[in-house]
Amino acid sequence: MDDYIYLLSVDEADALDKNVLKAGQWYDMANQWWWLRSPGKRQSDAVYILGKAANLMGNGVHYSMGVRPVIRVRYAGSTADLLSAISTGRRLNRI
Repeated sequence: MDDYIYLLSVDEADALDKNVLKAGQWYDMANQWWWLRSPGKRQSDAVYILGKAANLMGNGVHYSMGVRPVIRVRYAGSTADLLSAISTGRRLNRI
């Protein structure tokens, strides 16, 4: 597996805990919108999350909305070592 940065699809977003979907829960910004990579009903639309749910009709991609990129990084070490490095800011060796 290579490293990737991408936006979630509808199916990937549906698999998440609904509290994770709520973009503004940590910043007291209820009902923030963020894009998914899945197409909406029309060719010029993309699906987005509003609050804790996806709007499957989508909205025109010319609208300004937030993004929440997924970052998938290949790492051969243990999960405990990875979490320790993240919490302390320690650098990890790249494979």
